[in-house]
Amino acid sequence: MSGEPMPAPKEPRWWLRILLGLMAFFLLVTVGIGVAVYRWGNRPENREKLGAVSDLMKIGLEAATAPGTAELRALGCKNAVVIDAEQVNKVTQRLEGRAGTGDGGATAEEREMVSLICGVAAGKAVRCDQVVATYVQAVTNPPEKLFVVVQEERGRKEPLCEGLYDRTGQLLEAVEEEAE
Repeated sequence: MSGEPMPAPKEPRWWLRILLGLMAFFLLVTVGIGVAVYRWGNRPENREKLGAVSDLMKIGLEAATAPGTAELRALGCKNAVVIDAEQVNKVTQRLEGRAGTGDGGATAEEREMVSLICGVAAGKAVRCDQVVATYVQAVTNPPEKLFVVVQEERGRKEPLCEGLYDRTGQLLEAVEEEAE
């Protein structure tokens, strides 16, 4: 034997064991949540709902970048959105079919309509007929009927103007406020 002294035993690292135990616990919880979400998302009824939500997100993105939106922004619409009613109708029919509350969908007139939504800065004056004229000049084949809403982004609750217009800018039907 050598004359060297034995090294002193190391102190137990109790805090390391607790830390490793907590990490293992959180790993198990995370895996459990992941499995539960995966199983929920793969149910046929939930897959249909998630698909509809995905379709609505795509419609929103397309509406913000649709033909004519750049020209509407140049007119003064801080936020310009062009919504094709046919796309929205397909998604709502899909959801109503799943819920069993379908009413047959929109009429042919509603499906062919496009909604133009113009959000303007406070104090900015943009009229609905200007929005229609700008949009009609910007696109190649505008629909016969356009539903237009010009809304001040902050401040006023009621729209500055809204109504159903034809492609010439003629007001066909004004939207009236409902009495409360």
